[in-house]
Amino acid sequence: MELKEILKGLDIKIKGIGRISNLDSKHFAFKNWHAAALALLRELPSSYSREINVFKKLAFETTGYKRGKRFASQTDTVKYTADLDAAKMILNEIVGKKRPADNKKETDRLAEKKPKPDKPPAKKPGSKKTIAEKKAKKKGAGKKPAKTGTSSSRKKK
Repeated sequence: MELKEILKGLDIKIKGIGRISNLDSKHFAFKNWHAAALALLRELPSSYSREINVFKKLAFETTGYKRGKRFASQTDTVKYTADLDAAKMILNEIVGKKRPADNKKETDRLAEKKPKPDKPPAKKPGSKKTIAEKKAKKKGAGKKPAKTGTSSSRKKK
């Protein structure tokens, strides 16, 4: 999906909050809305990861006090409505943001390669040694001392 399509879908989910606000978290319509919103959020690029994680942490709980198999009081939807309001703010933040980096796909960034220069880098001028200095350095450094004594790897019979 393209980013525009995802943002349109999230905008529709924002408008759908009004229909599910008087329900509870166990209602089928809410579960359907929540699953569809999460599916859309998964399609977003990684630059939206902070908002997606905050949305995932919302619990949308309704609490009720049970006595046996019957409810002793009506369900308390304060937490549910507070989480719906927070979800609406998060989704509005995602839809409202315009991120220039999101226009490119991540794979496009990886595919872009920097052109290699045609010429090797120029050497910096430094102190130049004379031929005599170079020969003197080669003579002393190349010789190794002669080995004397017996080798430990060779055993006599």
